[in-house]
Amino acid sequence: MNLFIATLKTQTRYTESEAFQQAKNIHADYYKALIPQGKFLMSGPALTEAGEFDGGIFVFRVESREVAKGIMAHDPLVQAGFSNYSLMEFNPILKHPALEAIFRIG
Repeated sequence: MNLFIATLKTQTRYTESEAFQQAKNIHADYYKALIPQGKFLMSGPALTEAGEFDGGIFVFRVESREVAKGIMAHDPLVQAGFSNYSLMEFNPILKHPALEAIFRIG
């Protein structure tokens, strides 16, 4: 299994629209459904230096880059055209020992 970090950039001009808010609610449910599968580890909002919303950051533990791309490509915000994503594989070398048990990254 490999770790991936994805960033989701949202077009801020849409964030106040009702359509965006609906897609955002579905977006949260989409990732919650991945938790029992062990693929989705965590996510949260990305903030600018001024503390303004700037999208999201996601961490996955999946078999391949293709699987991670598929997860992000099916994000409801991406599908609706409100957001785009970037993806990078992450190979942690230095880590707190507790993370090995939590993330199974030996």
